[in-house]
Amino acid sequence: MSNEVLFDVAIIGCGPTGNKLAYNLGIKGVKVLLLDKASLPRNKRCGGGISRKSIEKIGYSVDEVIEKEMIGAYLTLRNEVITYKHMPGVGLMVERAKFDYFMTRKAVDAGAKLCEETEFESYEERPEYVEIKTNNGILKAKILVGADGVYSKVRKIMHPSKKIRLGHAILALLYPRDGMLDSFGMNSMFDFGGIIAGYGWIFPKRDHFSIGLFKTRNSKNNMKMKSILNEFISRNKVLRNYEHIHIKGSSIPLKPISKDLAVGRVLLVGDAAGLGESFYGEGIYYALWSANIACDAILDYLEKSIPLESYNKKISHITQPVFFSPYSKNFLRNTQIWLSSNG
Repeated sequence: MSNEVLFDVAIIGCGPTGNKLAYNLGIKGVKVLLLDKASLPRNKRCGGGISRKSIEKIGYSVDEVIEKEMIGAYLTLRNEVITYKHMPGVGLMVERAKFDYFMTRKAVDAGAKLCEETEFESYEERPEYVEIKTNNGILKAKILVGADGVYSKVRKIMHPSKKIRLGHAILALLYPRDGMLDSFGMNSMFDFGGIIAGYGWIFPKRDHFSIGLFKTRNSKNNMKMKSILNEFISRNKVLRNYEHIHIKGSSIPLKPISKDLAVGRVLLVGDAAGLGESFYGEGIYYALWSANIACDAILDYLEKSIPLESYNKKISHITQPVFFSPYSKNFLRNTQIWLSSNG
């Protein structure tokens, strides 16, 4: 990779945030370089539920990669139904590998240059550009964007003394017995009481269920997440006696790493910035929102010489929802409000 080419913007990471930002900038004629350490498409640890408000932030059709469209949600307590909310179009189910790669192709079609199997290593700011070191050589860009996820290397260089606050999840792809997917219908399920300081979910896909548990903090009663997941499965007749299952872990940011998400010629978006919903762990909506805000700040910088730090003010109105306990008397009401806000 030659360091003689000067890009306007180099974006590290081909998740929804990086892809959306690359697309936004590409259609404006900005010279964008989009890098990912993996060979695409690549697997992604995620439940794969995309809310309607997230789809609205994307700004183009994703019909090509929709697995199912949800029509409602069950709210349960230890798998016993408490209430059902009929909400046609509340969200979509996708496979993240296909969804992310679809967005990458949209960014490339908009003009972004894609470099796969290119791992970011470090950066140094120069007076007129950022020098970016990768496993494939050195490159230059006027602006560097860290969209490289919850364990962002860009963030660690920008804020070396800060530690991101994380929630933790265990996810599974569960392939059920014949007929179980049909019996569940086009509904999602959110379950409380099965894990301390968190919740469980069931999302139906084309040929399997995406299920899992998420917790916002550790306690002595929620450390053995695989055992709790097995209990969650055993309590639900739709999930019992499954054909096979694939289990993996994941982490989700709960709080922005800093008020200074843009410093000099470098800025952070999405998970890399620590943006996420503080109880349910929804990250994609905030990822897409931050990409749209970052686009405005970058265009202001490139076209009007407004300092990139304007991003810090622009993004400050992305606030964390009020945390509430799933064991409070209002948890059902609060969850219904959250579902309604997604619809």
